[in-house]
Amino acid sequence: MLGVMHIRNFLRVLAISLVMFSMLMGSSAYATEFFINTKDGIGLTGKTGIIEYTLGFPYSELDMLLSLTSDDYVTLKFSGGYDFGRSSYSFKVGPLFRIDNFELDIPVSLDLDTQYMETDTATEVGLVYIGLSPSYFIKDAGVKFQVNAYYSTVYLHYDPAFDVNIPTFVTDEQFRSKLDFNVRYFGNGYSIGFGYATSLRWLPYRSFFITGDNSVYFDARFGIEF
Repeated sequence: MLGVMHIRNFLRVLAISLVMFSMLMGSSAYATEFFINTKDGIGLTGKTGIIEYTLGFPYSELDMLLSLTSDDYVTLKFSGGYDFGRSSYSFKVGPLFRIDNFELDIPVSLDLDTQYMETDTATEVGLVYIGLSPSYFIKDAGVKFQVNAYYSTVYLHYDPAFDVNIPTFVTDEQFRSKLDFNVRYFGNGYSIGFGYATSLRWLPYRSFFITGDNSVYFDARFGIEF
């Protein structure tokens, strides 16, 4: 358990550094929005150079986009975030493709739980997701449609018998898929969106999905200047 505690302490320091860096970026960036989301909370989001940031509660995130082509058609995106409500970290990396009004993000994501638990049995502490996130912006109407789909093929569990985190293939008894549909309207200096998010589980003996935690959410963003 000592090794896991060291990892958690390191990640807490990393999360604090992320928030401080995001605050620094927020004070010097020009493109900044205030957002309120019934699923993700409230905060500020903006961009400066190759850095995009979200400074909010309960979730904060820092993204870095490295262009692989001169026309920005292909970008490599790195993301790191912390959820204060769930005490969990999220790390993502993957290509982002842009063609006119169409975007396709294909991230590989690691969600790591940092809540301390005394246990004598193997406990899940993280999930590795493969994602697919297409979006399309109808410029004349000012409307953007987006779908975020994630599926977990591997999870991490802590085994007190070995004091290590061991990658393990998932089983059919868990909700390993996440799906999020949203649509957003862009006005002059603001945007308003609605979405539906759910977790999914495949039942092989019935050949269909059942849903787990699901919610309809509202999101509003307003441009601000410092």
